[in-house]
Amino acid sequence: MRVADRVFAEGEFVAFDLETTGLMAGSCRIVEVGAVRFRGDGTELGRLERLVNPQCAIPWRATQVHGITDRMVRGQPTIEQVLPEFLEFLGADDTVLLAHNAGFDLGFLNADLARLELMPPAHGILDTLTAARRRLQGLRNHRLETVANYLGVPGGQHRALADSLTVKAAFLHMVSLPPSLCTCGELKQLGKLRHFRTVLSEQPAACGEEGGAREAVPCGEESLLRVIQQRRRITIVYDGGTKGETRRPITPKAIVRNRGVPYLLAFCHLDEMDKTYRLDRIRQWESR
Repeated sequence: MRVADRVFAEGEFVAFDLETTGLMAGSCRIVEVGAVRFRGDGTELGRLERLVNPQCAIPWRATQVHGITDRMVRGQPTIEQVLPEFLEFLGADDTVLLAHNAGFDLGFLNADLARLELMPPAHGILDTLTAARRRLQGLRNHRLETVANYLGVPGGQHRALADSLTVKAAFLHMVSLPPSLCTCGELKQLGKLRHFRTVLSEQPAACGEEGGAREAVPCGEESLLRVIQQRRRITIVYDGGTKGETRRPITPKAIVRNRGVPYLLAFCHLDEMDKTYRLDRIRQWESR
């Protein structure tokens, strides 16, 4: 039986959420991962909840949001240990993943997948933010806490597992609204499934190419992708940040996107940490 023809109640889903040190994928870090696996009939099949040591200080503004402190993550596993466990928890490729404002979570996961050189999973991801906009019209906004309050489900805790459980409950409420879903193939009524990116450092794509889950490579950057593949150290002239236009020795790792803007994820040898650089602000670069 094709996955699209499977009775919705028998389909398997994983709702997940991340808490982070900030908003910028690539330069900020994940501090908590939460996920819940369940069937379309609501039967819960498993949970995953892990604090993650970001190996950096958690800004107080981030702690104000989720309540996670430096003390709480001290001694916890790093993302190098947690991410493979999370990928295993996702299960078979036909499991549909759910996240609210999925682009945010995907940005962080794609950045860490690229940095750790892990193969991105093939699962499709349904953004429950898009689903809420389609099914719950008339709300003042479609933030998770607003949707949860409207539907009468617990929400608003800003912790990874708690928010994952809210995503699950909100999703099941929304699919029960008319027209209710009978098969997994009808999920397209709630929004187009998204996918993880193929790591751009593995195989350069032609300018403007949109092959499967692959992002289009910015035109003129094929040579930079070759540098990424070869793991070569280069020096860039970068016009951005607090230091203005400066020369910076870096080792590029991948090209990532944040809200459609391409960035270079790289290890900065000046600051001795992973950083992101907007491609349109790299004035020139040269090999050592």
